[in-house]
Amino acid sequence: MFRARYLPYLLLALAVSVNAAVTVVSTSPANGAKDVDPSVTEFKVKFSEAVRTDGCSFVNTDDGKPLNFTGAPVFSANGVVCSVGVQLEPNTRYAVSINHKDFQNFRSAKDGSPVTPQLIVFTTGSERTQSQPAQTVTSSPPVIVLRTFPENDAKNVDPKTEFIRVRFSRAVSSEDYAFVESDKGEKIVPAGEPRFEDGNTLCILPVKLQPGTTYAVGINSDKIKGFRSASDANVAVTPYPLRFTTSGTAPKKADGLTPQQWKEDMAFLAAELPKRHKNLFFKLTEDQWKQKVKALDDSIPTLAEGGILAGLLELVASVGDQHTMIGISESKALTVLPLLFYWFSDGIFVLGASEEYKAAIGCRLEKIGSVAVEEACERISKLYAWDNESSKRNGAPTFLMVPQFLQAMKIIPNADEVALTLTDAQGKVKMIKVRPVKPSPGLKMVEAFDASKTPTPLSRKSPELPYWAEYVDKGNLVYFQYNQCVDSPGKPFAEMRSGVEKLLEEHKDARLVIDLRRNGGGNSSVLDPFITALKENKDLNRKGQLYVIIGRRTFSSAILNAARLRNETQAIFVGEATGSSANHYGEVKTFELPNSKLKVAYSTNYFKYSDTDGFIVPDIPAEPSFSDYVKGIDPALDAIAPYKAK
Repeated sequence: MFRARYLPYLLLALAVSVNAAVTVVSTSPANGAKDVDPSVTEFKVKFSEAVRTDGCSFVNTDDGKPLNFTGAPVFSANGVVCSVGVQLEPNTRYAVSINHKDFQNFRSAKDGSPVTPQLIVFTTGSERTQSQPAQTVTSSPPVIVLRTFPENDAKNVDPKTEFIRVRFSRAVSSEDYAFVESDKGEKIVPAGEPRFEDGNTLCILPVKLQPGTTYAVGINSDKIKGFRSASDANVAVTPYPLRFTTSGTAPKKADGLTPQQWKEDMAFLAAELPKRHKNLFFKLTEDQWKQKVKALDDSIPTLAEGGILAGLLELVASVGDQHTMIGISESKALTVLPLLFYWFSDGIFVLGASEEYKAAIGCRLEKIGSVAVEEACERISKLYAWDNESSKRNGAPTFLMVPQFLQAMKIIPNADEVALTLTDAQGKVKMIKVRPVKPSPGLKMVEAFDASKTPTPLSRKSPELPYWAEYVDKGNLVYFQYNQCVDSPGKPFAEMRSGVEKLLEEHKDARLVIDLRRNGGGNSSVLDPFITALKENKDLNRKGQLYVIIGRRTFSSAILNAARLRNETQAIFVGEATGSSANHYGEVKTFELPNSKLKVAYSTNYFKYSDTDGFIVPDIPAEPSFSDYVKGIDPALDAIAPYKAK
């Protein structure tokens, strides 16, 4: 379950989810590099996909000297590369963590999920002598920009221009590029990935321009040098500043879209989703889809933005595919309650709150406005796809925290203030009125769970790591928490597997527990070799020796892993039912609505792993109560303790 400190990212939790976590692909200097040139002035990180450009986490560690940064981080046009100026010293071991368990500002541009933390360590070589050049000597000629379209300083450029073209003097590598933001004009919005033609001497960038606007972009810069020679990676393209102005009158900037713009987005969604989805009409008919589209389209002129967003969410949720959804993180119209809810076995409780509302912490939610919480959950659950009680319980608390959605579903009359009826620990009923706030990373929260008074349970020890394991003397268990279906560059899964096997070798009679409760998916094949090895291990693959903990957040590829463990091993399953079926639509791709820029996720494949409904139900139910949570009790691990191998 999540902690109160994650409230600033609640809207991101409603954004488009993806099948794989964002990871660090490479760095320059490279991780583990020795004898790095101390005259290097740039530290570069390349991610597996685009990250948000509004935050970063370069975290100091005890593994080496902190990097001395000389400027602010700069992101490439596609958001895949982050570069920052550095000043290095000779004969020095440097260490920096890209994200960290306590700092996770590098986040996916698609869904806001944090980049998998990775520690980077490298060592510089000796200081150069006067006879040595400050830069790498190369006989390769420089690469320069010969011309561009539009030309530099061009006026009256047609705003319907769909591409920027850059012609280089020599072939450049297509592995990377750098269209760098400039303070000399507006940011150019790419409409897709660049392509390279004419033997890589021409780069073509799809763009979307506005009339009456001066744009500026750097083709490389003094610090960002993504464009490099195809024949010699040491040779970067000489930086070239490009600036031009489009014809016409600049559009008026407004806080929201016009009804006509929303209708255009609605039409685009209605046409594109059926074409792109693997099988959009597996649950509702095409006629039902068209009727829902028309009803929402007709109501758009009467709705505020929050109501339109709720309508879009309800429309897409009606498809019945949990991987097909609309991300709403681009909207600036939504607020959240400065509270954090979670649905326990004994009701929905307040786990955290801002200082102003800390008296609500630990109370059970009874009513929102005049609507009983059970009815409020029924209404709000129309805004997200859910397949069973587990997935319903997983989604409701988050959506209940958005006042605009509460208003749209007729739970409250307006979104400016929300009345909550609560029952405290002594059984006293009270009502509070809560004023919503804008999501902000600076919002401080008071939490129900106090680690200073109660030891943090093992299951909540390191939720930010993709996977980790340790031996637990109580119960004689090797506990393996698998939080993301990803092969992390920071700690390859092969290394993790070896660590688990070593623990089992050191404790020969220990039982193995695989915890999938937090795993929302990724690449199911990462765990497959490990499952195959377990299947063939007669010492482990027997009743009472192997356990799998599942829950409402076990989703997507993690369910496929759970299904294999269920079908091919003697594992005993503990916890809650999985949040979806092993038979499901997945392999997500996205497209963008033209005006609102909302991201729409859709499934491109169907997975069938069971002849039944495919939900994985625990052999030993173990759903936490609120009392368990605040006391640091893990009922799933406690339920395993008395069992013995057969």
